[in-house]
Amino acid sequence: MFEHVLAVFVFSLLFNVVVLLLFERSARARGFVAKDMNKFGERSAVKCVALIPSLTLAVIFSVVGIVYHLNFALFLAPILYLNALGFFDDVLPLKQSVKMFLTSLAALFITPYTLTIHTIDLGPLGVVDVGKFYALLLVPVAFTGVANVVNMLAGYNGLEAGVVFVILFFITLNHAFHGVFNALLISVVFLALLLAFLFFNKFPARVFPGDSGTLTFGGFIVVSVLLGRNEFYGAVLTLPYLLDFVIKAWHKFPGDTWAQPLPDGRLAVKKVKGLIHFFITLHPWLTREWRVVTFTWAVFGLWCVLVSAVFWFFGWY
Repeated sequence: MFEHVLAVFVFSLLFNVVVLLLFERSARARGFVAKDMNKFGERSAVKCVALIPSLTLAVIFSVVGIVYHLNFALFLAPILYLNALGFFDDVLPLKQSVKMFLTSLAALFITPYTLTIHTIDLGPLGVVDVGKFYALLLVPVAFTGVANVVNMLAGYNGLEAGVVFVILFFITLNHAFHGVFNALLISVVFLALLLAFLFFNKFPARVFPGDSGTLTFGGFIVVSVLLGRNEFYGAVLTLPYLLDFVIKAWHKFPGDTWAQPLPDGRLAVKKVKGLIHFFITLHPWLTREWRVVTFTWAVFGLWCVLVSAVFWFFGWY
């Protein structure tokens, strides 16, 4: 099984790198760029990833499906929807309340699968029968919650894709441990796309994800845990996002959560309006963008290690 997973990962990674490289060059040549708000001066990057995830995932899952005689169309549909919704939001910004409602509709595309599920493993509470509430309530809430918190913890080079990569990496390990081949394959494809995108989005960024990227990345987590049936584990892994949500909710969800770039490359924060702002104020070393982003990856990574250890110890893993 390992050699098949590795082959899918390498193919997906290389394909995404090539497509993103062509997209970045083409978009920049046409002036489809935006200023990097965390850089002093006029540095810019390609505005958003647009519909590239839909293109690459459609091709990759078609190839993988043909090779392994699997049909991923049902699980790809909500990702394509979130990507299109995010792209629309990039072009014509939506109100946060409208965006939250529309992201919940991603659950509709996967209802033929979710309506067949009536139970959920809640770790210490055991397996609980929730009936139709699984498909009609829990799954829409998952899409709304995860996609939007990923979209909120954003705006810094490499932040969104890096954090989701960390969380999805641990979810993928769980799939491998339980031998859920379908979930493992789909998660590996998602990881490859995130890693390829990080190559272009890492500091200093050449491409921004935009909402077309962040909403899609959130969908990766939801689809992966739904297919692997490790919903409780995945939900706990995403809990640190709530810290950012609470801080921003306290400030009534400010639209501008960038730091103030200084001429020497450091970032200054006048008022803490989000989790990244809080991290920047912890220590002068964290006033560099790449450092605070790396620190955030590490915080989420340590949390995932701790959660995995606890789940393993108590037999919930």
